[in-house]
Amino acid sequence: MHCFAGRISFTKLIQPGEKEPLPRLLFYNDCLIMNAPNILLLVCFFPIMVWAKADSISFTNFSVTTEFQLQESGLYKHIGSSLEVQFSPRLVVKTVLATSAADMSALVPEAIAITDLFLLTKTRYFLIAFARQDQAFAALKKLQTLPSVLLVQPDLQQKRTAAGPAVTFSANSSASAMELPVYLHRAQQKSLWPGNGGAGVRVAVIDDGFMLQHPELAHLHTSIYYDFAARQLIPTNSAKKTGASAKHGTKVLGILFGEHNQHEPEGLVPNATFVGISQLDTWTSNTLQGFYIAYLAKADVINCSWHSEWLMEPVQDVVDELSRYGREGKGTAVVFAAGNQHKLITPGMHEASIASAMVVGASNANGDPLAFSNYGTSIDIWAYGQKTLSTDENGGYSYFLGSSLSSVIVSGYIALLISADQSLNLTQIQHKLTQLVE
Repeated sequence: MHCFAGRISFTKLIQPGEKEPLPRLLFYNDCLIMNAPNILLLVCFFPIMVWAKADSISFTNFSVTTEFQLQESGLYKHIGSSLEVQFSPRLVVKTVLATSAADMSALVPEAIAITDLFLLTKTRYFLIAFARQDQAFAALKKLQTLPSVLLVQPDLQQKRTAAGPAVTFSANSSASAMELPVYLHRAQQKSLWPGNGGAGVRVAVIDDGFMLQHPELAHLHTSIYYDFAARQLIPTNSAKKTGASAKHGTKVLGILFGEHNQHEPEGLVPNATFVGISQLDTWTSNTLQGFYIAYLAKADVINCSWHSEWLMEPVQDVVDELSRYGREGKGTAVVFAAGNQHKLITPGMHEASIASAMVVGASNANGDPLAFSNYGTSIDIWAYGQKTLSTDENGGYSYFLGSSLSSVIVSGYIALLISADQSLNLTQIQHKLTQLVE
């Protein structure tokens, strides 16, 4: 791999003392190296380059050929829909597990870097970078013809929709006196909350960023916080907002981890371990890397209170992998918000259409779907999604609602269930969730 050229100097970035040691996270120049048993992940980050753009490009997604045409804006528009995306001089390539970076280098010698994105049980994803976009597109056409390549797509960025608006709370300096929210009251009725507060469970959150210095989060145990915008691990004692925004992700943390102090928000799992992944963009490569970080950090639950415009096959592949093989075969719960566009979720629409994911729609206190929530057969569970007080990125409080809130609540419920019984698999968890919200 090109990133190994030159003298190597490693700096250990994880904290010692974990009962179950996390994978080692190391940096070499612009490369994040994660070293776990039998796994070496080298994630390299490449500078933005200037290149000539091709007029059009086509590739397959779920065995369907899609074509994009260059627009005056510099974006590429999907022929047949309004979808517009940005391409980079990088390819996301799926091969059998035995394929090595050296094998890929022999196939595309013009590549400037080849790194792992995600090692699945039987296959793997590579990220291949080129100096120019025309080289990437030419290599894509070449790789599409090779039987050893199972899938190849350009690395692309689309829009991401946070599945829950925020409403500013006027008394921003302190939270109101505690009146138990609907979702906590329901969990309390089922003897699930407060319980042990999620002790022993790792909850990963992929979102826009997190204000870890909020007073409600002073007790929070953070094992890893990686920020894709900064391309670095963030010190957990940082006094600043961390992440590109932190507006949405900080609200998520309040519902999950808010301190039990008789004031809202009281978190569902304040004693759980937090795995933070700040990823505001939707580059396919970053999404795969984000899930891989959560996997290497041994997350039991991965909360994704968002969806993109278009489901990419590699994303479904890794969610399927986590759901099937995570937690030592019991399955990692990957929770997606259904979305708030009042649309029918159709197959391949976006992440809320992934069958192996835990997809959550927004409901009222009676369990009836809210009018704005997306709907369809892919929704596994409906959870409370009406206005609820949570933490904000300014150190105060504001309201949180929508299927973003609903998905966070379900992630908290799942963490509580796993904390009470580590042997539960995903099928058993879903059965218990159904009983919980009835």
